[in-house]
Amino acid sequence: MPELPEVETVKNYLSPLIKGKEFNAIDVLNDKLRVKVPKNLVNQVTNSNIEKITRRAKYLLIYLKNDQVLIIHLGMTGKIFVEKKLKNEKHDHVIFTLNNGDFMRYNDVRKFGLVTCLNKNKLAISKFFSHLGIEPLSDDFTGKYLQEICKNSNIEIKKFIMEQKKLVGVGNIYASEALFSSKIHPETPAASLSLNDATSLVKNIKSILIQAIAKGGSTIKDYRLVNGESGYFQHEFKVYGRENNPCKICATPIKKMVQAGRSTFYCIKCQKK
Repeated sequence: MPELPEVETVKNYLSPLIKGKEFNAIDVLNDKLRVKVPKNLVNQVTNSNIEKITRRAKYLLIYLKNDQVLIIHLGMTGKIFVEKKLKNEKHDHVIFTLNNGDFMRYNDVRKFGLVTCLNKNKLAISKFFSHLGIEPLSDDFTGKYLQEICKNSNIEIKKFIMEQKKLVGVGNIYASEALFSSKIHPETPAASLSLNDATSLVKNIKSILIQAIAKGGSTIKDYRLVNGESGYFQHEFKVYGRENNPCKICATPIKKMVQAGRSTFYCIKCQKK
């Protein structure tokens, strides 16, 4: 599933390709995604200048001059392509025609993503965004802030930092990597985090996300950039997916366990309880 770095990377690739242009037409091939594509999407989105593209959590937000915002979530397997000649591939669901003749194509094998639209003044109170926590790359996300929101929770820290109501966009891969870099065991109760540990974890979450964005994200299964290329951060993994391989710090074999149905990778020597 694309996580924050992958969505941020798509946003960065997408922005120069569509910013300042308009959608002249929209062809909805299949409206049955995680959220049904609205019937009035064409009227909401077409013939209005694309002012900017941003990201909130794992959502792409395309702001239009008419105050509408096109919202795209990639779900598990969603991909966006911008191309001069339409390829018409299997699992294409929505095709946008730009006023320069290019096509923006939303493709999603498992159909867990979404393509919808809202007025910009209703974003914050919508079901998509009203419950979301702080952005991990924001200046407000500090060690002091993390320790404060952790202090009354005995949830395991790996689960805690993956809760979207607390902190958005830190998915399974980057949670494992950040905890390893911080020498914090994934099962550590959130409330027991010291200020030093919280500060270290915040620093490493930010550093790892920034590095992943610079590398184009991590291609594990279906994720691809807008130009069809793979991300490369998976070559930098220190623990994720490295079960039984030697720790890059101490050579102890990396362990794997399951937390909340997700695989967690860690070093029993570097990340002691």
